[in-house]
Amino acid sequence: MKKAVRIKDIATLANVSLRTVSLVLNNSGRISPATRARVKAIASELNYSPNMMAKGLVNNRTYLFGLNFPYLNFSFVHSIIAGMERKCIDLNYELLLSSTTFNTISFLDSDIPLIESSLHRLSQRGVDGIVCLPDMRAYNSYDSALKNGMPLLQILKVVPDLPAPCIYVNNERGMYLATKYLLDGGHKSIGFLNYLDPHFEEVAARFRGYLRALAESNTSIDTREFSITCDLTQKSGYEATKILLKRCPTTTAILAATDYAAIGAMRACMDMGKRIPEDISIIGYDDMDFAELQGFRTLSTVRQPKEQLGALAAEYLYRMVQGEKVESTILEPELIIRESSTELKG
Repeated sequence: MKKAVRIKDIATLANVSLRTVSLVLNNSGRISPATRARVKAIASELNYSPNMMAKGLVNNRTYLFGLNFPYLNFSFVHSIIAGMERKCIDLNYELLLSSTTFNTISFLDSDIPLIESSLHRLSQRGVDGIVCLPDMRAYNSYDSALKNGMPLLQILKVVPDLPAPCIYVNNERGMYLATKYLLDGGHKSIGFLNYLDPHFEEVAARFRGYLRALAESNTSIDTREFSITCDLTQKSGYEATKILLKRCPTTTAILAATDYAAIGAMRACMDMGKRIPEDISIIGYDDMDFAELQGFRTLSTVRQPKEQLGALAAEYLYRMVQGEKVESTILEPELIIRESSTELKG
């Protein structure tokens, strides 16, 4: 096997000290531009890559970030992970994934003991920091990790009173934009597939966006009649839409709090003889991978900046590990109009 390149080899060829090489490779220290360029060129020539285990022993780090996250098998999460991994490569970090639910009833339900077990396992592996999609029911476990000195970053949702920064999306704004688009297109009877659970503030925020747009436009519909709760899976979205359309036959548009429920709504409308979008418009939320690949009608939706969120999460966690203080950040969603929605004719 080829002998690994050491910083001593680089120092010899560059005619500088080991310390100088170390400072250059770590992008630190006051080194002249010429020396820095020479050391980097030699390191690149020799195909040098740092021994992260040895480096970790010196710095008391593992160069591992932990991801404590539910439903890793859903496409929404894949994009977040992709964004994190790309940034981790730049930072010389690896990502250790740990799922926190295997619930097959509703993908929004988390297994609290599994969350706690996941946090414990990641801590035992010595990760330098953890990114989590938190659940307030596991507050004590997050709080314990923080008290033990573990850098912790929340994404997508916030646990009240947990002293950890968060990166989340302006969900109320996203659904407000979708509702306003429909209202501006002449729709007045707009249904909403909702999910009522105090542990999912992000879904509640989407419903508030729907209500705010209706209120601002002075559209008077009984939102208790036009909104219906479901598990936000395709099957539940299908069943809920059938109930909604029988209860409110004047409905000309449906908003769903997830793309999964929206796809179920599309199938229900087709089975009930509704043309999409001529008779009824449908808009989802999240912009899952499948939203643009529907064989029948591509799905209009609210896009969450998933990859951007993942990259930012890795960057923030890295800065926290360095001892920096980072502030919570709100990212803005984007309304994506495709074939499943249109202006109301006549």
